[in-house]
Amino acid sequence: MGSDFNREMETYMKDRKTRRLDLFKWARPKPKPQSDDLTPEEKAKLGAVEEEIETIEEAEQVAPPEIKEELEEAHESALQRFFGMFRFYKRRHELEDEADMIIAAEETPQTAKPNPQDIEEIREVLRITHRWLGKLNKRFVDDFQASPDYEKYKAALVKYGLAKK
Repeated sequence: MGSDFNREMETYMKDRKTRRLDLFKWARPKPKPQSDDLTPEEKAKLGAVEEEIETIEEAEQVAPPEIKEELEEAHESALQRFFGMFRFYKRRHELEDEADMIIAAEETPQTAKPNPQDIEEIREVLRITHRWLGKLNKRFVDDFQASPDYEKYKAALVKYGLAKK
């Protein structure tokens, strides 16, 4: 009994290694390329902070020691503002892209057909599962049939033409 399982699992794993199994790739919307570009307004704001940083750096090099510490604090503050603004703008664009993808997915009718190769893989997994369920102790089979998962299992068998309604 164990050698059959090992042999079937080994065959399944070889198939998995040779091609990537993605059972639901047909249902996922195609991702749009993300826009990494900043708007002109965002570029201007970041440019202004960048100029401020450069000005502070130049002043630090020629400043007397008594105000050097103040300039270092101003430099650090400007850097924090720059990177904070940059992260904010980037995240905002990512969220806008995600929202666009969600809207596109909701507007797209779900008429996409799954890949026939994927359907065959699903059917094969269901056959293997059914075969192994048949080999289980009757008590486990009865417990499974009494669970809500059994209805899902039956629906999958019917959907993929492995059982009659």
